[in-house]
Amino acid sequence: MKIPNALRVDLTDDAQGQSQFVETRIIDPVAGADQRHVRFLLPKEGILDSDAFISFKVKGANADSKLPLHSGAMSAFSTATLFSGGKQVAQSRGLNHLWTLKNWYRDPHNRNHKQAKRVCATTGICVAPTAVAPANTTGTWGMDVTQDWAYQQAAGNVDVTTDYKITNDLETTPEMTVFLSELFPLLYQNQLPLGLLQEQMSIELELQEELVRGDRAVSGAALWVAGTTYEEFKLHVDLVFYDDPINSETTMERLQKKLNAGTVLPFSDYAYVRQEQIAQAAGRQEVNIMMGLDNQVVRRIFMATPEKPTYGAPTTSGNALLGNYASEGSSQNNTLQVTVNALPVYVSPLDTDGKIQNQLNQCMPTPHKINPAMASYIGQVDGAGAVVNTSQRMTTDTCEGVAMTALCGSSHYYGVPLMKSHANSAGQGLRVGRNPVIVNLTDLRNATHGAAKEVHCWAECERLLSMKNGMVMVSGA
Repeated sequence: MKIPNALRVDLTDDAQGQSQFVETRIIDPVAGADQRHVRFLLPKEGILDSDAFISFKVKGANADSKLPLHSGAMSAFSTATLFSGGKQVAQSRGLNHLWTLKNWYRDPHNRNHKQAKRVCATTGICVAPTAVAPANTTGTWGMDVTQDWAYQQAAGNVDVTTDYKITNDLETTPEMTVFLSELFPLLYQNQLPLGLLQEQMSIELELQEELVRGDRAVSGAALWVAGTTYEEFKLHVDLVFYDDPINSETTMERLQKKLNAGTVLPFSDYAYVRQEQIAQAAGRQEVNIMMGLDNQVVRRIFMATPEKPTYGAPTTSGNALLGNYASEGSSQNNTLQVTVNALPVYVSPLDTDGKIQNQLNQCMPTPHKINPAMASYIGQVDGAGAVVNTSQRMTTDTCEGVAMTALCGSSHYYGVPLMKSHANSAGQGLRVGRNPVIVNLTDLRNATHGAAKEVHCWAECERLLSMKNGMVMVSGA
């Protein structure tokens, strides 16, 4: 394991190798019976390693339930909050949508093999093979049947294998694992010296109610029905300790001195805004999102625009394969502009899907590796928004009985890079003054793509964490 530079205080010759030992603990939640919240208390010992994770199961109300394809079990988490005593240290809201967006930054091997097994999120796409594709869809895009989460039916149709579906039996329903570093950037960027803190730290998860309400997660032969529950939550942590020589100053004592001297740990946290985009059957529609962010240092902004859930009619809301965890694009090129400190970020608004995707690619150290047929409607629909027969689009073959054309333009995300570099150090973002940050989107609507949407916006902001005399303090919040 690797200790951040700010915590490197071991003076032994092995550079923090053999003097360390790791203790693994499995912790039960202290709350969670209401199916709405789960709370864990972190130990008050050692240094929390960054590989800590939460395991859980989802028990369906029928024997063959399906998770949203691209988000899987991560659709369960709406909000995650990290506390020190009663003080909030970090929070991620709209977490299920944000995780779905950021999952496309992973390389395909990680996404299709590791993440598919951890949370049953199935994202593999390949060119539809000529041997099985209908004549009018040969060479188009479709679900990758070579992955172990998929098996191929006749004529190119695909189903998700039983091992990646939810059942009504805790013995057979899959166990999911979610790393704490996926919930909080702080725990990816740093490790917490829990043994030096006066107040006990805790994690609270707010669960997405649509599953337990019986609302649809994804359509197909077996819809979600009332009775779906979250079960068997466990927190798995590795705690790092030092095997220090007898009658010498301990490593934790040296670390305490360093922290008391004013050492701070930089990290990032999300400011979150959600706004509704009303339904409009035709024409140009403009949406302005006031994000505020007074005196914040902002590194990047992410956005998702899923269709607004219709809780009164769950079987008809959302995307037929992705549930509510999609981001619908415009049936024609839309535009994006962001104003910071009363000045536009772009000389002229980004007015093509290609330009928007280019900015999204720059937000992280690796590009946003999304299939073009899912990132944009362009070349796949006519002026009325109806799918047309071109070689650029998704195949008409089915996944779980639903035509894969449901994935067309379904993952059209937005990103605005504002950082100087991708380094996790203070001052890498853009400092915002008193003027609010304004995000301006325009959308060309039609009868096919005119339903109400939600606009989710996340601004990743810099924070500084200090731990003097065992007290946790966060600046920049």
